[in-house]
Amino acid sequence: MAILHSKLGAGERYDEWARLQDGAARVCVGPRSAVFAPVEDLGLVVVDEEHDPSYKQEGDPRYDARRVAERRAAEAGAVLVAGTATPRAESWLALRRLEMPERADGRPLPPVELVSMAGGAGPLHARTREALEEVCARRQKAIVLLNRRGWSNFLSCRDCGRVWGCPGCDVALVLHQGAGRISCHHCGHAEAVPARCGNCGSLSVARHGAGTERLEHDLRAAVDPLPVFRLDSDTGTGRDAVVTALDRFDAAPRACSWARRWWRRVMTSPP
Repeated sequence: MAILHSKLGAGERYDEWARLQDGAARVCVGPRSAVFAPVEDLGLVVVDEEHDPSYKQEGDPRYDARRVAERRAAEAGAVLVAGTATPRAESWLALRRLEMPERADGRPLPPVELVSMAGGAGPLHARTREALEEVCARRQKAIVLLNRRGWSNFLSCRDCGRVWGCPGCDVALVLHQGAGRISCHHCGHAEAVPARCGNCGSLSVARHGAGTERLEHDLRAAVDPLPVFRLDSDTGTGRDAVVTALDRFDAAPRACSWARRWWRRVMTSPP
């Protein structure tokens, strides 16, 4: 099996590409760019979570990996499988459906509770804190997911309403506080964090939303001295960065009795 993705070095990418081309690797796994892999005698193309909009490449060259997968499968006489629990309307109409009413391992779906963030301060909801208390009491570990990088999603001027945006992509710039910059997650454009508004001169610059950088900060303050590890594309750069982060998480001790007592004391204290 060969793996193709953007975090591979040039030499690693070449080696994987060559293994596919000469037949040493018969299966290719990767993101949308893997649809161009030089697989000979193609028999099966699987597009998992086919509803995900990230399959559409917005930059040059523009393409939709789902359409490329359809074309490659058709030309090779291969089977195309588009897996999703929430199919797109066009997929629902165009593709034959095979329903799987049960999960592969036979387990029930986990309980899900929707909570409102209205009136909350910061990315940690009160129910999240309660869940962390329970995890601490059981001497377990927790994984907290947030689909935003950086500290804040965007900045705005409280006086004139200006929002700092990318000059090339027409999207809001994301604040990365540790790096001291606001940046575009599409093209990589970056600027220094503004101290005042360039339009009206106001010093009242507001920060909106929260990303993984701020969540890490708030979690450290909430569960200190328990360790907190952040894993995203900002911290996961480098050849072994992801493996190292996962190993540190795996080796980290679970909450001990004194930490549980400390946590209960924090939870019963006023915010």
